[in-house]
Amino acid sequence: VLGVVERVNPVNIRPLEDGSGWNILKGAWTLCARSSAIYLYLPLSEQLKSGRRKGFFWYLLCAGILMECVVFFVSTVLGELAVKEAYPFFMLTTVAQISIFQRMDALHVCVWVAVCFLRVTLFLWAMREQFVSCLPLHARENGRARWVLPFFALATLGAACGMLLQHQTAELMLNLLSTGIPILLLIVAIPLVCLLVGWIRGRLRKGESA
Repeated sequence: VLGVVERVNPVNIRPLEDGSGWNILKGAWTLCARSSAIYLYLPLSEQLKSGRRKGFFWYLLCAGILMECVVFFVSTVLGELAVKEAYPFFMLTTVAQISIFQRMDALHVCVWVAVCFLRVTLFLWAMREQFVSCLPLHARENGRARWVLPFFALATLGAACGMLLQHQTAELMLNLLSTGIPILLLIVAIPLVCLLVGWIRGRLRKGESA
């Protein structure tokens, strides 16, 4: 903000055209579907004793304000250039200058990479916790659970290498995330299936006890 505030030009903001409401909703859904924090909410919510809804609400509010600020500065500073750029926010950091920092893109990349390591670690831990909770008790006690994390780490590394070598695979995964189907499966479909299975098992146990 400090580096680009002098370059803000409100003339670069385009007025909304007719029928833009649907495009705005579609773009908001796409950004929400690509947000990795959404996928972490359900696994991590089990670790909280209270304040789940409040915490998620504050996350959505802060993320919304942050996105609005980013879009505002990208639009007012870059103008037409923002439409053609694949990574407009990164382009915005290249024009930002603060005192001794001639360009802020190097700092941006360092922060981005460091946060990526943290996010990958958090995802692997959440995957392990969810998978281990589904294992039988004897499988947890005999030490087999310790291989779960290395397995997921190698699987993640293999998937990353595959998407790096095959650009079409990365585009396919991005298009799949953009549809929002994984979010619907995680939040709606999978819980309903688990509830149905639990209800059937409960009925069967009652029948056996009778």
